[in-house]
Amino acid sequence: MAQIAYQFLSKFKTKNLLYQQFIIELVGTFILIVLIDNAVATYTFGHPSDHFAIATTAGVGLYIAVVFGATVSAGHVNPVVTFALATLRKCPWKSVPVYFAGQFIGGFAATVVSFANQRLAIVARSGLNGTFPSKTASLFMSNPGIRPVDHETVILDQVLCVGILMFAIMVLIDGSNNHNSKSATPFGLLFVLIAVILAFGSNAGAAINPARDLPARLFGFMIGLGDMWSDMFWLTASTIGTFLGAVVGAWTYYLTVEIHRINDNADLRNGSANDLNLTELRTTLDKLEALVDAEKGLKSHTKLLD
Repeated sequence: MAQIAYQFLSKFKTKNLLYQQFIIELVGTFILIVLIDNAVATYTFGHPSDHFAIATTAGVGLYIAVVFGATVSAGHVNPVVTFALATLRKCPWKSVPVYFAGQFIGGFAATVVSFANQRLAIVARSGLNGTFPSKTASLFMSNPGIRPVDHETVILDQVLCVGILMFAIMVLIDGSNNHNSKSATPFGLLFVLIAVILAFGSNAGAAINPARDLPARLFGFMIGLGDMWSDMFWLTASTIGTFLGAVVGAWTYYLTVEIHRINDNADLRNGSANDLNLTELRTTLDKLEALVDAEKGLKSHTKLLD
């Protein structure tokens, strides 16, 4: 029975790197966001509000997602990280739409599952019968923590927040600038994410990840929550601020550190010598695997002739 199941499942095996990256980003983003959403709900409905607990849950979720995707997609689980790395040619542009698709679909799936898991608590809390009250929208998406707040403030807030996060990512993945093992990178990111959530949670709710915010707004609109777009914070905080902040953080690190190693590494136009070109690496590994299989087949054929 186990052999039959294995043979059936092995049909889904693929060497297509883009497909593997899509699956890894989808699952990794799902894990990250489903943990965040349920932590927010838990400390809204079941326990006194605890921002540190929520931030820690987010950090652990990121740790799991990065370790899970390290060897295939590097576990970006955030569109702004993918975009910022692509501007530095640390991620192939042809992979960007695939990463985005996996991240946003994973975020949408996480919102649906989280809502289903917390629905009874939401209904009991609101006193409504089977509907999704608008005041619980912040469980699944980012909203300004302090009102009134203007759009300029939330953009600046997210440029700082995501910029620091992206700068830290660049520090941790740059093997030439630190002596940490690769296993230390996800652990370091855990603490960085906790810090930025605690530091920048008031103005824009620590939006950070559009894959959590935008799919949740779409889901809320689909189930009749109402107008999810008119306040424009989805655009200023969750989109403009986060993408701009990621680019600023990534390029700040490049211009202050990496560019000064230009003689030791390849020029940016050719890609850094420290960059992990997963596509080329996987292609080379596939060729080696094919050669090994061919050699095994040749040996088997030789034995039959003998």
